[in-house]
Parts: sequence; C-alpha cells; structure tokens
Amino acid sequence: MKITLLDKYKSLHPFESDELDSLTVITGKNGSGKSQLLNLIFSKFKVVPEVASIRLNIFPEMENIQFEGIIKDNLQNISYEEWKSIIKKLLESFKKLTDNNIKIIKYIIDKNLPYKINGSFTGKRLSNDPEYLELLKINISEVLNISIETIKDTKALDERKVLRQIYNNQTLKLFLFLSHLSEKTGKPMESFTELDFFNSPIDESLIDENELFSSKIEYIFYNYAKRRDINRKNWFYKNEDGEENNSVSDDEFIIQFTPPWKLINDILETNKLDFYFKGIEKKKI
Repeated sequence: MKITLLDKYKSLHPFESDELDSLTVITGKNGSGKSQLLNLIFSKFKVVPEVASIRLNIFPEMENIQFEGIIKDNLQNISYEEWKSIIKKLLESFKKLTDNNIKIIKYIIDKNLPYKINGSFTGKRLSNDPEYLELLKINISEVLNISIETIKDTKALDERKVLRQIYNNQTLKLFLFLSHLSEKTGKPMESFTELDFFNSPIDESLIDENELFSSKIEYIFYNYAKRRDINRKNWFYKNEDGEENNSVSDDEFIIQFTPPWKLINDILETNKLDFYFKGIEKKKI
C-alpha cells in the first residue's frame, strides 16, 4: 500500500510514503501530525465535506477502515497548576527567540525543512531561496554577533551554528503552539505578549507532555476489552437473530487481535524485566 498527500493539511505537508506492509506503525514525536494523518484518512473515507479539497491518494483503495483509539479529552484533565507550568516553559522558550529567529524558524517549518536539520551535516544550506538566504544572513549577524555588512556569503557551517542555538527537539512543538495561538488571537507570532500565552484557550493536545508509562496504559487495555465485548455482543446477534455483521467468535477474536497486555508481557519476559501487566478478564468486561 502507498499513501500520497498532494495538498497541505494542517501541519502535514505533501508527501509520498514508501511501500507499506499490511501492518504499519505510525510513530513520531508529539505534535508531528500522526493523529492529523489518521483523522484525514478517516475523514476522506467517510467523505467529510471539510476535507473534500484535500487530495489524498491511497493505493490500493481501502474497502473498510476502522478508526478508534483513546480520546484523551474524556480521560485526563490537565490540572491548572500543570497547565500553567507547561505554558510557562513554552513562554520561556519563546522569550529566548528574537523576531528574526521566529521568522527563519517559521520559514523552515512552513517549507518542511526540519528533517534536513536532524540529518547529518552535508555541507549544503537548507535552501538557496533568496528569502531564506536573507533571513539566514540576518540571523548569522544576530546569533554569531557578526556585523551584517561583513557577511558576503552565507556559509552552511554558519547556518548550522545558528540553528544549533535557536532550533532543538522542542521547537516544532513550540511553533505548533504558536500557530494555534496566532489563530486564536489574530496576532502574528512576533507580537505575542505574556498575557496572550495565559489568556487564550488552548487545546490540551498542544500542551500535553506525554511519556510512555504516564500515558495510562490501562486505557489501552480498556479500549481492547471494549472492542472484544462489542464483538461478543455482535456475535450473539449474528447467531441468534441472523444479523449481518463482521463479528467473529471470541476465540477467533483473540487469535486475530492479540491482547495488548500479552504483547507487553511477552516483551518484558523476553528482555528479562521483572514487570507484569495484569489484563482484563472476560467476565470483568
């Protein structure tokens, strides 16, 4: 299977995937667009009008799609103190940037260039676009404290020195937050004040600090148990009332969909880690 996105959608830029296997895992940092991609695929499949103009090709075409998961909005509320702490970190990162730092980082993100920053140094600039080169020249002057009149050529090595100081692993998350804030306030990023950070309604997904073992693995277990319970009920209606549905027997369900606690426990056992996750028994669903 291959996925091709031809138009920009939210923070997703056009791309063409590699050939994908029947089981494909989408991974990435918070805010990198995993959920946006899944939502887009689901919305296109359901022919949602809001995404009608977005060109997304999936070959071969899917006959069925199952979209489900954990909706954290209903499961976890970020406390006020926690929210304030996260906003404060974002504000501190923002304050370290000058207006020209913001302009060049925004350019890099808008042009989908971050992947070049994270790669090995090639000796080439990220872009030779005149707009970018002018922004780079100004930032070299500011960050490296070099008189702009003496900069005749923007070297890739100087570019790398600048980006090391103004761009890190949290920068993309910060700019997703800033873009959302800009939409809410109607202000350009460069003009934000401290009050804008604390007085504007912000989606929790943009400030969620998620870590593997603080991400409520039990909710993953619950989600599986709920699917299993729904299948059992549908299997009953299929056999008792002749209802047409895609259910299978409970034994077949477990074969097709391995319980997540078994997968995790197998990994722990293989690596000889002294941990064990208790699953949800059928009678307790």
